[in-house]
This record gives sequence, C-alpha cells and structure tokens, in this order.
Amino acid sequence: MKKVGLLGFGIGYSLSPAMHNAAFADHELPWHYHLLDVSPETLQGALSMLRQDPWMGANVTIPFKEAVLPYLDQLSPAAESIGAVNTIVRRKGRLIGENTDYAGFRQDLETLGWLENPGKVLIFGAGGAARAAALALLQESCPVSLLARTPSRAEKFFSSLEPALQSKLDLLPLNPESVRKAAAHAVLVVNATPLGGAALPTKNPWPEVVQPPPSARFYDLTYNPPVTPFLQYARFSGLPASSGLGMLVAQGALSFQLWTGQAPNLILLRAAALLELEEYHASISDSR
Repeated sequence: MKKVGLLGFGIGYSLSPAMHNAAFADHELPWHYHLLDVSPETLQGALSMLRQDPWMGANVTIPFKEAVLPYLDQLSPAAESIGAVNTIVRRKGRLIGENTDYAGFRQDLETLGWLENPGKVLIFGAGGAARAAALALLQESCPVSLLARTPSRAEKFFSSLEPALQSKLDLLPLNPESVRKAAAHAVLVVNATPLGGAALPTKNPWPEVVQPPPSARFYDLTYNPPVTPFLQYARFSGLPASSGLGMLVAQGALSFQLWTGQAPNLILLRAAALLELEEYHASISDSR
C-alpha cells in the first residue's frame, strides 16, 4: 500500500486524512493518508523516511512549511517565490517541494465570486500561508498590504517578486495604526495568522479600536474551528465572511493530483471534511 501524510506538530485537528482517504477509496487506489505529527527535532528523520517506499509524498503544515526547504531536492517556481512548501512529491527518491496553497486559495475566492471585482486587500501575517495568499492576489492585479509581526519574512518575499508585482505590495508592521491605514477602501481582509485557530481559539487579529471597511469581505484561512473570532466579528459587523474550508479542499485536490495523476471529486472531498469536522467538535464536547 502506498502512503502519503501530513507533516506538522500538534495536528490532531486536521481534516486531511478523512478527506484524502475518502478520495483514495473513491478512486479504488491502494493508498493511505497518515498524520505525521513530529517535533522539530524529528523533522529531518521524517523527511528521510519520505524518500523510501512506500511513501509517495506528504502535505506540510504549521510549523514546517519553511523548515522543510533545506531537506528538499527541488522547488516548484511557486514554492520558490513564496518561500514555503505545503506539498512534497517523491519522484525516484527525490523530494520535490510544491505549493498548492496559493492556487487553492485563488480557486476558492473564484468559487465565492470574490475575484469578480478585484480591489485592495489587507492580509494579516507573513508566514507561508500569508505569502501564498499574497502571491495569488498580486497575480490577479490586486494591491496587497501585508501586515507582519516579523518584517524580515515579508521583506524576503518582497525581494523574490518581479518588479511589476513588487509595485503592488505594501509591507506594514502589525499594529492598529497600520490596520487603519491598510483597511481604507479594502475590499478583502484575510487572516493568515494562527490567531483564532485550534491553538489560539479566542484570538482575533483585527484590533477593536479600528472600524472595519464598510464593503469588505473577510476570509480566514483557518477552517477549524469553522467560525473564528475574526469571522464572528465580520458577521456581527454585517460583512460577508468565509472560513478556509474551501481552500483546504481545493489545495488538497491539487496535492492529490500531483501524487496520483488523477483529479478527485471536490464534492466528495468537501463532504468528508465536513463530516470529520462535525465529529471532531462532537468529540470535544463529549470530553468536557
């Protein structure tokens, strides 16, 4: 049986095993998707394991999207520009780093109809997911303000871009005044930080002292929990809001295709993810 998995740390909340294993069953493929919950100290060993049969690759999530780079043999152009990998494909013992996050994010925005009238975008964060979202939007000719707690990560991303894209990217520190400045006339606000996710479920990157843009849409890359404080704030303010579940499904489908050469059923993937999400939260409620 061939194997793929998810490399991360503290990833028991992930919906990816349920999603991919449903797709393998649907395609009658003798594959299995595993959670590879490893520490920073054991990451290198896990990547060495991926070079061997029966492993065909892996997804990569927090906190390893950048940490895996030194151990890979090749990067796709997107992964190189973003400086982060969310998918690894093994070919003849070599590990190829890909990034399906940026295409999955763009695909979900298209599904939502949020790219029909592109405009100014505010993104919280400068990690791999934030940079993937930024690249997708810059390629759609959207001016992007990237608000980072760690400016060096944003600056490295900026330097990797061609001048035409650099001219549309504004790097700002993450503080209320910068949020106020970047929010002016914004049509889309994206949370690409861990705030509000499973590890920090009560946190919201949007500062209380700043009013939201009156016509903006709010998108949280987090999918678990399904409604974060960021999304609650947007809905309370009467603004359209979406979790990152659609992005999870879209990027997962692209990873599946890279590994197997086959396109999965997106409806099946989403149904499997939603069922797992429901069962995950039911188990949490039962344990309280």
